[in-house]
Amino acid sequence: MTIYDKPKFSEVFGARGQHPTPKTAEHYTKNASVWKFLQETRGEAGANHIAEAITTSDFDYILTTNMNAQLIDLYSYDVPSYTKWTRGISVPDFKANPLPYLNDISGLMDEITETTESTYGNMTDGQYSITAAPFEKKIKLTRKDIVNDALNAFRSIPRSFSRMAARTIEYKATQKIADVDGPDATLFTGGNANLITSELSYTALEEAWKKMAAQTNPNGDPIFSSPKGIIVPKQLEPVARRIVSAMEIETISEDGSGVGFRSKSDNMFKGLEIAVAPYITTVSTSNTYAAKQWYMYADPAQSPTVAVATLQGNPDPKIYSKAPDAVVVGGGSVPYSFQNNTLEWKVGWDLGFAQIDYRGMVASKPAS
Repeated sequence: MTIYDKPKFSEVFGARGQHPTPKTAEHYTKNASVWKFLQETRGEAGANHIAEAITTSDFDYILTTNMNAQLIDLYSYDVPSYTKWTRGISVPDFKANPLPYLNDISGLMDEITETTESTYGNMTDGQYSITAAPFEKKIKLTRKDIVNDALNAFRSIPRSFSRMAARTIEYKATQKIADVDGPDATLFTGGNANLITSELSYTALEEAWKKMAAQTNPNGDPIFSSPKGIIVPKQLEPVARRIVSAMEIETISEDGSGVGFRSKSDNMFKGLEIAVAPYITTVSTSNTYAAKQWYMYADPAQSPTVAVATLQGNPDPKIYSKAPDAVVVGGGSVPYSFQNNTLEWKVGWDLGFAQIDYRGMVASKPAS
């Protein structure tokens, strides 16, 4: 296997533990040496490919279009949301790796007098677990595909790699907070006191905030969690942005006698982070109102609910090529296989996902 240079994960998706700076899909590959290599080559030499194994017929339109045609990218991609609401960690292998934690010392300090002594507090521990696994996808192209690529369309294959890697990690992370019926039924329950049924609104945010504020640690002490942001499907993004951008909130109420009162107050959720998770509706296929479900999350650095792991020494997705096995008689080599005249590439990434502490997130599952 030959490994070509690739975009750094931090350049593509943002450094783990930091909020990624929104970038266009163009940025994801332009600074990579793979992209630069492709940009300088044409025809057979421009061979970089990934995705599911597909036939030449899939490329009929691109391969038969003349040089004057313009190749338009019809798809756009949003910066993955998972970096905002998950904690990134590194694991040494593909085994089940323990994630130990230590609870705070229970209780409060004692007031000491001349005749009393301080008492001992209790300190308990526990652990979660996370397992990484390899994720891959391949593509196979023929020599004919490459030669006929008049528009150099296959230069965009590394960009497709980046999108596929981003889609994969976003989807798998979303599966830790959602199931087919809505918010994950094991993570968000009445017993965990982190589930509501209100549609997204300012009042609903207050309700979720109260749920989060009421959470206590295993000793029964308050954990002082505050909301950092909300996770919404694409359909709720406009509503979410209107709420968090408002300067003031206007409330209309009445005193019971039919007399109405109008009051204004500062928006306590102004500037709340918004994480748009497009796979919520894809995962919660059996929830009729999946487009209305949403989540409030605390800072994952303090109260993580989901962890995303990469393998130590291999934190980035990598592009691989299958070594060619054909040579030209008399000297020279070609990049294709001897038997089928094909080129094969794949993208690989070692990833793990785990639910951590339910106290760091509140979900809402509207029923209508």
